[in-house]
Amino acid sequence: LVNIVAQLNQAFSPIEQFLGLTSGNISVNTQYSIFLDSDGETIQFPVMPSELPIKYPSTNQTYNLLAVGEIVQPRLPGLAEYRWESFFPGKIAPYINTSGAFKTPEFYIEKITGYKAAAKPVRLIISRWADGGKIFDTNTQVVIEDFEVTEKGGEVGDFYYSIRLREYR
Repeated sequence: LVNIVAQLNQAFSPIEQFLGLTSGNISVNTQYSIFLDSDGETIQFPVMPSELPIKYPSTNQTYNLLAVGEIVQPRLPGLAEYRWESFFPGKIAPYINTSGAFKTPEFYIEKITGYKAAAKPVRLIISRWADGGKIFDTNTQVVIEDFEVTEKGGEVGDFYYSIRLREYR
C-alpha cells in the first residue's frame, strides 16, 4: 500500500505543479473522517461521501399584519441535520479511510441499525484536517432519523447507503 501511494504521489506531482496546487495556494493534503460513538463503542465510516450537507434550520415565525405586511419573529435555532450518501466496500481497497482492521459491510449495517433500534442518541464526530493541521471538528449528539441500504447490480459485496441524523438536545 505504501508503494502504491508513493507511485500515485509521483504520478500526480507534475499535474499538481502544472495546476499550481503545490504553491501553498490550495490545500491538496486533506483528511476527513466520520465517526459514530455509542456508549464508548466507536465506528469509523470507511469511505467519505462526495459531499456532506449540514442543515442549520431556524424556527422563526412569520406573520402577515394588515397595516405592515409580512414580518418575522426570530426564534431559537432548530435542530441541525446531517445527511450523506456513500458505500461500505465489500473488499479491501486503497480508498478505505478506516484505521485498523478491515470490516465488512455487514458490520456497519448491524451497528447502525442497532444504534437506531436502541432509540438512544449517539455521538457524531466529523474530523477535518488539511496540510497537517486540524481545521475543526464537529462533535455532537444526534439521533439516527433514516438509514437506507441499497445493493447495486454488478457491484457484488458493496453496499450503498444514505443516512440522515438530527441533532439531539
